[in-house]
This record gives sequence, C-alpha cells and structure tokens, in this order.
Amino acid sequence: NRFDGEYCETYSLSQGLRASWLTQILIDNQEQLWIRYQTGKGVSVINKKTGIIKHMGTAQGLSSNNVRWMMEDKKGRIWISTEKGINVIDQKAGTIKLITNKQGLSANFSRFGFQDSKGRIWIVRGGPAIDLIDENAGTIKHIDRYLIGKNRIIFITEDKNGQMWFGTAEAGVM
Repeated sequence: NRFDGEYCETYSLSQGLRASWLTQILIDNQEQLWIRYQTGKGVSVINKKTGIIKHMGTAQGLSSNNVRWMMEDKKGRIWISTEKGINVIDQKAGTIKLITNKQGLSANFSRFGFQDSKGRIWIVRGGPAIDLIDENAGTIKHIDRYLIGKNRIIFITEDKNGQMWFGTAEAGVM
C-alpha cells in the first residue's frame, strides 16, 4: 500500500504481484519499487510512473527465484542475493552479473549486504563470516570468525568517521 497522507493506493495479486506475503521493498534511484517475496517467486518491479509491474526470476536471468536480500549500490545497480550467489543488475546496461564462490565468495548463500562510504560491499554469510567485495581493487577479502569472534552478525552500519559497526545476536555491538 502507498499512502500519501490522504489516499491509499494498493498493489496486490489482482494488480499483478506474485504473492501477498512480501518480505522487503526497495525503492531505487529511479523510484521503482523492487518487491521481494517470502517464497520462491523471484522479485517484482513496479514502475510508479507507468504502473507497469515486471517480474524477474530465473527466466529473466536470476540465479534462483529464492531471493534472500536486495540492495542498491551507489552506481544504481541492484544487488539480489539468492542461495546460488549474488546477482548484480545494471539496468542501464541491461546486464546481470553473477558473483559466486567461483568468483571468490566464501559461499553462495548470504544473509544481507551493506555498501560502505568507500564503495565496498560487505556480504554477511550465515554465522560470523563476512566477504568484503572491493570492485575498485578487484578483490574479495574474507573476514572470518577469528577476527570478529564467534558471534552471528545480524547488522552492519558505518559511522561518519568510516568505522564499521557490527550488531550481533550474542554479544551486542562490536
């Protein structure tokens, strides 16, 4: 639902969504809504200007229909993670690049991603492990549990001084 303070506009199954159980909404820099579903339905993209809903899944080039998380980077690319790797969608170029353990990830499965002020992408896998993608340097660095303890990371953020903060399930903030 979109509420403008006076009116409520609803998108639902009858308007073309694939499921009614949504787990994430991402608004990109083009003001499109990217919808992630609870079950293996891929993602839907709503163009707010035209009202057109398009769907993305394996038929459109995603590595899987089971989407774990989505984010937009500073270049306007959409990062979509599945259990089969991370799909980086460049809408301007019309391409999808897949990053998996073959390209250097520790594992294809991840819980969420975060982009820092230097443009690096922090990929949190299950448990305490992190992959740090630095596209400028062309590297993927692995930060394992020996550096951050045995705590499951559930959130990452960055302060104004460029220091990274990790929220954990067991030990609070690191």
